[in-house]
Formats: sequence, structure tokens, C-alpha cells
Amino acid sequence: MKNIGYNNSVAIIGANSFLGLQIAMAIGNAYRLLLIDSDVAQTSLMASKIKNKIQLPSNVEILSCSKDASWEADIIVLASPTVTHPSIAKKIAEVTTCKTILQLVYTSDEGLSIKNILPYSYVIKVNINHSNAIVEGENAEALELAMQLLSFTSWNIMKKTI
Repeated sequence: MKNIGYNNSVAIIGANSFLGLQIAMAIGNAYRLLLIDSDVAQTSLMASKIKNKIQLPSNVEILSCSKDASWEADIIVLASPTVTHPSIAKKIAEVTTCKTILQLVYTSDEGLSIKNILPYSYVIKVNINHSNAIVEGENAEALELAMQLLSFTSWNIMKKTI
């Protein structure tokens, strides 16, 4: 499977969360990871675990600024608690034009959509319920990119175009 994207960098904001760790572990061999979370010490521990599990440990970096990571990344994954998504979106808005943003939410806690905060980004909402993920968005290419990235996870994925 060929990866889409310039240099295949994925920023995971909220890397220390359960979903952040799941995504990072699943895609670590296919994408360069930029890990961001407020607890840098915990992020360092998590990065060490990921580096021990993947073939190219040099593809894992820890960054302290979500805006810098979003600038550098091709794909941004919001794995942080849903309540923080609007404030993160405001911080990264000016550097995410034409980039794919995966907004991970639990189906029981769908949270606010960030599409209105990031009107020039391709926001893909990923509703997760146990081992199922419903991927929805408006841009066909961004949806395919999200499906490709999520294919590395163990989730059963369904695509929904809105």
C-alpha cells in the first residue's frame, strides 16, 4: 500500500491519550511521527515504547508546540480529550491550510465539530466505538488518506461521505 503525502509526517496532538497511543503504535512503521502532549515526560516514555516496537525509531520525534508540529506535518491527528479540540484548532489554524485533520472522538462523546474553526483544512471526523470507527468528511482525497492511515489500526472502519 502506497502512502499518500509529501513526507508522510503525522502530528499526534494528545499523544499520551489512549487513542493517541493506539494510533502511534499502529502507524509508527508507515509514517514519521511527531508526538505532542502537555506532559513531556510522559510523552518521552511513550516515545521510547513506540521506538522499541517499530523498525525506524528515528521516525519518532517529540515536539512541545502543537502549532510547530502542525506546520511540519502532512496529517494532524487530534487524539486529545474532545473538549480541547476547539482551543487546539484555534492555535493551529494558520498553519493547517489544505491539510488533513483527523478529529478522533468517542461516539458517546461526539464533541464539537472543528470545521468552522479550520475552514481551509480537510477535517475528517473519526467516531470511535469500541473496535469500530466511522470516518466522515467532505473531501474525497482526505477521506481516502484517513482510511489509509486508519487501515493500520485494528479498528473496523466504515467510510461516510457528508
